[in-house]
Amino acid sequence: MSVPMMMFEHCLDELKGWPDEAALDFDAHLSPNVSVDPVFGGTCVHVNQDGQFELGVGDTDMGIFLLQGSHELDVANPGGNHWVAIAPTGKMSGLVAVGGFELETTEFYQGPSVELVPGNSLTAPTEARITGTNKVMAGKLFKTRAWAGGDNGAVTPGTDPVCATVSQRNHINHHRVPVASFWPVYIPKMTVA
Repeated sequence: MSVPMMMFEHCLDELKGWPDEAALDFDAHLSPNVSVDPVFGGTCVHVNQDGQFELGVGDTDMGIFLLQGSHELDVANPGGNHWVAIAPTGKMSGLVAVGGFELETTEFYQGPSVELVPGNSLTAPTEARITGTNKVMAGKLFKTRAWAGGDNGAVTPGTDPVCATVSQRNHINHHRVPVASFWPVYIPKMTVA
């Protein structure tokens, strides 16, 4: 029997700027190319050429931070023995990285001695950037390229696609869960001719 997951264990929290009538958000279905299951709220995604969400940000992808996960009842509700779900359409929604927000996520790399401080640039690797078959770190925020296949170097604007700038030191939130606070940004990788 699996242990139930609390809704605040994997999530995005909007500290400032949401909801606002002019807030920039986006909704889409999760791409069938995504191999990670489940995809948690707070994960960074981008929109592929088919208009679907895929994990992380590539060189010029706009980051979007998911408000809900792929298995949450307002996204996927398979029904039951005596009823049929009619409301969820399978779409997920997220806040676009150029919106005026301060956000907090549980979905960041928490390796040994990782300390996030204001001003750190963060990226979120795509599944393609992670070597091996275990892609669960795709879409999580990193301040170094510490994912499988990365070189452990610092994330650098211009060299790496940057989707977030740390606003507060990583800390334990009011639910006693480790979180990273940040402002979403869009700094694509610059191509060098």
